[in-house]
Amino acid sequence: MSGIVLVGLGRIGRLFLRLALQGSHPLPIRAIIDVSAPEALAALMTFDSNYGHASRPITFRNGAFDFGEGRTIPYYHPDQYRYDDVGAPRTVALRQAEQQEFTSPAFLLRAFEERGEPGR
Repeated sequence: MSGIVLVGLGRIGRLFLRLALQGSHPLPIRAIIDVSAPEALAALMTFDSNYGHASRPITFRNGAFDFGEGRTIPYYHPDQYRYDDVGAPRTVALRQAEQQEFTSPAFLLRAFEERGEPGR
């Protein structure tokens, strides 16, 4: 199974996730890894002060974020994550030092297209 593991749901991680889930062909996000409490992350994704509120509430239950319409993504704390758990070969790590490049949604979309990912 191929897909993407998103490491970090700060301001840029939430933007990446929002863009990745848009449209009729969302990117295959297999897991979210973060040190923060998942309930707090669900609230931040639902009521995002940087990028606007989500179109529907995002909740956390049974170890996964629920984005509605049957779309769930498992959550892992970094101490609990094992590659074999999700089988995703790509890991998108959005660390503070790398965030300078990720300044706009347009940059992220260009990056997907340059890597052969489906565009929006």
